[in-house]
Amino acid sequence: MDQHTARAYIGINLLRNKGLNYYYSLANKSFDYVQAGVPAIHMDFPEYQSLNAEHEVAVLIPDLHPENILSAIRSLLEDEVLYKKLTDNCRLASEEWHWGKEKEVLLDVVSACLENRPIR
Repeated sequence: MDQHTARAYIGINLLRNKGLNYYYSLANKSFDYVQAGVPAIHMDFPEYQSLNAEHEVAVLIPDLHPENILSAIRSLLEDEVLYKKLTDNCRLASEEWHWGKEKEVLLDVVSACLENRPIR
């Protein structure tokens, strides 16, 4: 994890919806924020919705209008209850969303392909 991320108060991951690649993307930095225990602002795209449904770790915004960005920043700066909830959820999610756990899934997929068997 980057030392700057660990010192951050809010993570910011803003993307333009330039097509399906962006719309369905999931930036590595979103997991960096979680591992650092830093609530973030993400786009309200499907993959971020899915993660947030599992562990609410971010404020999702519908678009890049300055008012929406400002509102999300203000909510994290001014709503101490929300900020603590997201921070606590980052800590919980960090126990699940990490490479050590995901590598097992990847190894199973590779093994299944090499052994010509179904993926578990």
